[in-house]
Amino acid sequence: MPRDLPIGNGSLFLCFDEHYQIREITYPYAGAENHTVGHPCRFGFYVDGQMSWINSRDWNLRLLYRKDSLITNVRGSSELHRLSFESDDGIDFYESLWVRDLRITNDGGVLREIRPFFSFDFHINGTEVGDTAAFNPVLKTLTHYKKNIYFTFNLLHPVDGPGILQYATGRKELPGAEGTWKDAEDGVLSGNPIAQGSVDSTFGCSLFLPPGETLQLFVWMVVGDSWDDAERMTRHVIERHPSSFLERTHNYWKFWVDQDCFHANVENISIPTISTPAETDLAHRLRTTIPAEFQEPYLRSLLILRTHVSRDGASAASIDSDSLYLARDTYAYLWPRDGANIALAFSQAGYHGLARRFFYFCGDIIKKEGYFLHKYNLDGSLASSWHPWIREGEYQLPIQEDETGYVLWTLKEHFLIDRDFDFITPLYKKLIKPAGIFLRDYRDLTTGLPLASYDLWEERHGTFLHTSALAWAGLMGAAYFSGSFGDVPLCHSFVKAATEIKQGVLQSMRDPSEGFLFRSVEIVDGRIVHTDPTPDISSLTLLETGFLEMANPEEKQLAISLLARLEKRLAVPGPVGGFSRYEGDMYYLSGPSREAGVTGNPWFISAFWMAQGYIRLGTPEALEKALQLLRWGVAHANASGVMPEQLDPLSGDPLSVSPLAWSHAAFINTLHALARHRSMHPES
Repeated sequence: MPRDLPIGNGSLFLCFDEHYQIREITYPYAGAENHTVGHPCRFGFYVDGQMSWINSRDWNLRLLYRKDSLITNVRGSSELHRLSFESDDGIDFYESLWVRDLRITNDGGVLREIRPFFSFDFHINGTEVGDTAAFNPVLKTLTHYKKNIYFTFNLLHPVDGPGILQYATGRKELPGAEGTWKDAEDGVLSGNPIAQGSVDSTFGCSLFLPPGETLQLFVWMVVGDSWDDAERMTRHVIERHPSSFLERTHNYWKFWVDQDCFHANVENISIPTISTPAETDLAHRLRTTIPAEFQEPYLRSLLILRTHVSRDGASAASIDSDSLYLARDTYAYLWPRDGANIALAFSQAGYHGLARRFFYFCGDIIKKEGYFLHKYNLDGSLASSWHPWIREGEYQLPIQEDETGYVLWTLKEHFLIDRDFDFITPLYKKLIKPAGIFLRDYRDLTTGLPLASYDLWEERHGTFLHTSALAWAGLMGAAYFSGSFGDVPLCHSFVKAATEIKQGVLQSMRDPSEGFLFRSVEIVDGRIVHTDPTPDISSLTLLETGFLEMANPEEKQLAISLLARLEKRLAVPGPVGGFSRYEGDMYYLSGPSREAGVTGNPWFISAFWMAQGYIRLGTPEALEKALQLLRWGVAHANASGVMPEQLDPLSGDPLSVSPLAWSHAAFINTLHALARHRSMHPES
């Protein structure tokens, strides 16, 4: 079930499903640990002698955010039950606190008792073993805890004030014990005050609503490292009132996306400044040059992307645990490639601090030999992998070399905007120099090309066009820094290696008869023994990084031919459209799609990479194609703005994980590319 409405502050993260059920609760990092592992946390109403959970067909839901904010705005209505609600959720920007402001309206014609119920199914630290759910009679709260993690719930009744009076704790996922949410279905909870092991809890209250009237109820959850810590924070919320935390968080995120919001919120006050006018700031220029039709989805993508960045700078690829049920693993890891794309998006949007934190994180995790391994947990430890250290009986590095190149290239792009010397200086010895030396030396010296590694799709082993482009870009980034720091011989060696990679691509990875570039080659003893002609969208990094120079007529023609070939071979037929990753991509491709002649699902990053390629060409026709692909991305996102990894080509339904941070980063980076082109060519 696709996820929607992610909210978070870098430490605490929540995400809902399409039925407005909380599905993911992660802490103390955005993405780890997952304390629900995808199990639904139910919400519903007992009214007129019936229990109606929000995930039933009784309800029509609209899941959105408040404008320019990470506060949700959800509306639900049921004609059957003559009931409606409006709900705002937020995670405080500073505290580990989730608050819901719930307004319930009686759409019936008589006075009615309505009992909202909330049920939480925890698997603390990813397992239900050893959990406890307990009622605290002093503060009238419910707490789920294990070891040093405490989730404490409370509510603020519009008449009775703070405190939970109706509750149940009990066993779950055992024979004869489905969970306490079943206890709510007769409208009365057992009042069992404690349960341990595999447990859940349900709580609620009673509201008496005259016809047409609305009552407001606040529900919240604090996260602490002890019983006392959770009690302290609970008292703090009661003293300040939960609404104050929602409003300050709403204001924080509005300020975060719009640094001019002071002037919109406070009239007739002038704040003197001696700072440089905002118009001279690159990020401001880019953001104001983005076409008006994309401004709102651009800001929404920035906010959604922000929820996936953890407190230490690592970014989770996706915090959607549905993949657990297919592969018994998730996307809640940092791939340096994905992180570099996310850092580039934030850097060019003006959030330099977020980008710095990512690159510092990279400095801590890079191997002393100068390469990154497959992927990492959000705390910097090595994550699960399927890349072996031995292949065909011989030792190998289990790496995707493009990840190292991506980090170096985006670090250079970030520094050209940020110009923070105190930031970059320690990274030169720690990250830049060893990574550059690795990219320089990890090559076949006969062809000049990189040695074999795994492709970005994590499916094949060889020397790839995409990897070669990123190795070139990483080396040029390393050359920029080494030359700037006066390390001239090293700079020359980096430029020489980059030049040899480019020559190797143009000479050894090009079909001699038709002129197109191969996706990959296999090199044995300096000879090309196998070539793969499959069209692959990842080859467009040749344009994204500037590997192919548009000022060079031959290279520009190669770029035109590349785009034309991808447009012809990877455009997805059918009602949804878009572009696939590569020809013959079976990942999540359904039987009906195959029968319809589809050879790969449409991916959001594929559409946006094509758009970036068209922008690099810069012709009116190419720019119009880029705009159409950006519009395609916006049109196929959820109503909330959330973009998944890919779509069903026949129905348009989201497939795989949702949201995918890389989809949003690619959308943002494409809009930045368009803005740069428009700023340099105002007539376009």
